[in-house]
Amino acid sequence: MINKQLLKKEFKQAKTMLTIWSIVIFSLSILFMLIFFAVRNNLKQGNGIVLIDSSADWFAAIAKNLYLIWPIFASILGITLLGKEVREQYGEYLYSMPLSRQTVWATKMCFGVLAILIVNLLFAVVMTGMTIVVGVPDLLPNGSQIGGMFMYFGLNIVMQLVIFLFCFGLGSALNKRASLGLSIAIGIGFFVVNIIIGVLKAFVDPTLYDILTYLCPLNFADSMLIMSFVNGKATVNEFAIYTLIAVPWILLCFGLTWWGRRKFMLSDLA
Repeated sequence: MINKQLLKKEFKQAKTMLTIWSIVIFSLSILFMLIFFAVRNNLKQGNGIVLIDSSADWFAAIAKNLYLIWPIFASILGITLLGKEVREQYGEYLYSMPLSRQTVWATKMCFGVLAILIVNLLFAVVMTGMTIVVGVPDLLPNGSQIGGMFMYFGLNIVMQLVIFLFCFGLGSALNKRASLGLSIAIGIGFFVVNIIIGVLKAFVDPTLYDILTYLCPLNFADSMLIMSFVNGKATVNEFAIYTLIAVPWILLCFGLTWWGRRKFMLSDLA
């Protein structure tokens, strides 16, 4: 079902792209860490209110600032994978190989999943190391906070896989008509919807917000909520409302991926 040679080709062609994404993510993480060191003393007290008083708070703030990166990364990966050869005019070479369309489709999807896992594994290592380097002594003795960090890493990966499969299904259906611009628009679109939902919560009706959160998959990987839950500042019900968002989105993505696969099998690749 999955062709190893095609998988190697994908990684060889994508190594520059994956390297650039990793550098962008790591650079932003280090930048936010340096900013934290520069203003740490001022952040501890703001008008008498403690703003950042633990490594967990710092970790959540850094992860929150990277919120836009992940949906764009996953959407670009999902939308552009299948139509790449056709758009770059070497599709005939790929589809003249003794590979079925099913093998091409499955191998491309496998590559996307592995790419997300690799980038996120590196991200988890860097972020964990930087959080410990911060030097706030509450992190290591409190095992729940480390557990919260890895809970965030896990949910963040699930969120990216959901967006990837959503876009991969769409890209499978569109095939050569899928474009980089469309993928960026989808990634930014998820982010904008999430902002609009937050505004509605603040200025319209918080109860309505609980319903609207299901319209955006970004919400179930909210680092601030996860670390607040771990520290006892958020209730189980609040945490459950967010994490259960994953269920309908996973079902939607499976359905869209199945539909995209069918369209891809019947599409004209010329």
